[in-house]
Amino acid sequence: MNLLAAETIKLFSVRTTWWCSVLAVLVSAAFGAVFTFIVGDEIQVTVATTQIACSFGRAVVLVSAVLAATSETKAGPVLPGMPDRGRVLAARGAVVAGWAAALGLVAGLSSWLLGTLVNPGLDLVPATAADWRALAGQPPLFALTALFGLGAGLLLRRTGVAVVAVLAWSQLVEGLLVLLPHFAGGLYRWMPFFAAARFVDSDLTALGLSPDHLPMGPAAYGAYFAAISVLIFLAGVGRNRKQGLRD
Repeated sequence: MNLLAAETIKLFSVRTTWWCSVLAVLVSAAFGAVFTFIVGDEIQVTVATTQIACSFGRAVVLVSAVLAATSETKAGPVLPGMPDRGRVLAARGAVVAGWAAALGLVAGLSSWLLGTLVNPGLDLVPATAADWRALAGQPPLFALTALFGLGAGLLLRRTGVAVVAVLAWSQLVEGLLVLLPHFAGGLYRWMPFFAAARFVDSDLTALGLSPDHLPMGPAAYGAYFAAISVLIFLAGVGRNRKQGLRD
């Protein structure tokens, strides 16, 4: 409990955490509302449609988690009497994931509420399993994204390298693979952030894709993303358990 309290104080004593919190919610809700308002006459707006910009909020959380991780790798060697770094990193993971889950809850609800306001003539009350998954799936996805960022930061250790790597992968590499679905033999179907998106949005028509071309359903894709995120985090903890690395 002392480690959790210490990590909580450490996380929220950094101004970046507050800025990232506000930014993650704002970009998710505002961009989502603009999108649903613009396309309201062109496609069928659903609960999942209101959540479409939460991916930008998760990108903010991803970067913030990398920053939280790389600050730990500068801590230097473990000295006698100091807490085991594995326990410290586990506590940090729990705190950062909890913070991210709370952001996901606020971002998801805000996006949905704004979506209903800009489309007052539509019935956007969650009624199906897909609707509830799109709305309630944001907190766990935000938390898992934070674990992914923490793990990447702990593995790569240098802030600049880690931030560029996670953004290039999530926003550029996977985006190109999805836009060019026949490139690399459909490799996009196994990409982690593609899997995260499929968990909360089973509508693939905007991407010109068909569910028949995918190896898993939404729930399985969510479990797949969870497994990848946890494994990357554990790998990062394992690498940094005994000694940090100064830049």
